[in-house]
Amino acid sequence: MSHFFTFFTNENGIVTDPSLADEIAKAMSPPFNFSSAFIYSHGWWTDANSAANDYNRFSIGFASQLLADRAAANDQLAAIPAAALSTGIHWPSTISENGGFLSDLLEPATFFTMETRADDVGQTGVNGLLLAILGQWQSQGRVGQLTINLLGHSFGTKVVCSALQSLVASTAGNPRLLASVRFNVVLLQAAFDNDDFEPDQLYCAVPGGIPNLRVLVSKSNLDTALGTAYPRAHLLEFFKKTNRIAMGFAGPTANTEFLFGGADQLATTPGINFSSAAAFAHRLVVADLTPLHAANPSHADSFSGHHSDIYYPEIYSLIGRFIY
Repeated sequence: MSHFFTFFTNENGIVTDPSLADEIAKAMSPPFNFSSAFIYSHGWWTDANSAANDYNRFSIGFASQLLADRAAANDQLAAIPAAALSTGIHWPSTISENGGFLSDLLEPATFFTMETRADDVGQTGVNGLLLAILGQWQSQGRVGQLTINLLGHSFGTKVVCSALQSLVASTAGNPRLLASVRFNVVLLQAAFDNDDFEPDQLYCAVPGGIPNLRVLVSKSNLDTALGTAYPRAHLLEFFKKTNRIAMGFAGPTANTEFLFGGADQLATTPGINFSSAAAFAHRLVVADLTPLHAANPSHADSFSGHHSDIYYPEIYSLIGRFIY
């Protein structure tokens, strides 16, 4: 039996549920004994109601696609577990949870606040969640492999990557804690710089600091939020690097691909199903969603383009093949 729960953080990433550690302990113990976990993070401008709706829509669509692929008796998806622990994060990414015209009008001015907050939430709240899961796994002497799947969208990818960056430091004195853990990281339309995995950048410790790490990056030429608004917003940062290019628009740099030992490059076209595809050869997979978005122009938002256009069977199939 799978289980899904949501946990909340404040603006500093502090978890507001004092019993979360106890809940994680129960989930990792009999009768559950989960060995597979999913952790989801939404992005900017998402209140609690919208976050719940997004998680519901994505998780049921993804699960439905996995079940369909498994029903087809595809041997390459035999690793799909019978049950998993799924966790949705809600962090305060809006001016007000109540919304309204005034909040929507002022929300664009919070871009830099929420960009920084996403990293704070990952560094504190999600890193703490990961340590709780890993600590329970180790303390119980569990055998076999623990699989942790982290999925983020937009600024939610910063939450995920900041958590991993902090995890490297948090586990430096206990390398065995990560030895039997497989990390699958899905970065949907990542709203951070496409060189942020490189030395001296935000998430420089991630490529080489976490064993058994694999990363899936999506990009789209039709993501207006990342292709146009993102670099324009950062022109206001006079004392930081210029020519900011978003990961979710252009994909990773050549240097980033080198750090991961190369990358699989693929196009997500309308109607494609990845369940029978060969296993990806590299730890880094870059998926171009442009063909899929171009075939569905009515899904574009007037401001962000196809930035949040991620609810497709083709994308679920891609993620399923990447993880399993």
